[in-house]
Amino acid sequence: MAPQDDDIARLQHAMHNDPQLAAMRTPTAQHLRQRLRQRQQRRAGLAASLLLTLTLGGGMGWQASQWLSPAQGQPMDDAVQSWKLVNGVAPVRYDINTTQASELATWLRLRFNPGEFPPDLQPYGYQLQGGRLMATNQGPAALVMYQNTQGEKIMWYIRPGEITRLPRGERQDGTAKTRYWSDQHYNYALVSQGDVL
Repeated sequence: MAPQDDDIARLQHAMHNDPQLAAMRTPTAQHLRQRLRQRQQRRAGLAASLLLTLTLGGGMGWQASQWLSPAQGQPMDDAVQSWKLVNGVAPVRYDINTTQASELATWLRLRFNPGEFPPDLQPYGYQLQGGRLMATNQGPAALVMYQNTQGEKIMWYIRPGEITRLPRGERQDGTAKTRYWSDQHYNYALVSQGDVL
């Protein structure tokens, strides 16, 4: 017998004596059920791992967004808090004391260029008093105060714009009425005691 014939005979003998290979040649109902069960277990394991991955990924993504985004409060809440800080305080200490809009515009342009300038409220009986720098998480902010002859105040507020621009809107916080809006660079608010404008 040639060496190749010897190898072939050993291989055939091994194939006939191996129970797994024999089962593959003539599958039994038990063997088919076992293979089907194994396939179902593999698929169930794959589905469970996919579900776990999606759940963990979604949960961690949501948590990360909560960590990275600033606390969501009312629009222009810092303006309202500044209003509460300076309203009723007499006299308010300003970084620039002026009744001249041109002086105030120069002061603001140094810090908030390009940006809108405070409105002229003289037609409504409010005289410009001055401006003050404030600090926010987004950077420097400024408030500009106006006052009428009865001592009622209105505050104009500017701060750096956020990632999302504010739509034009209004809100009420106690007696403070706030109107807010945004442009390309800054967020603005006009805060008063009640609805005076």
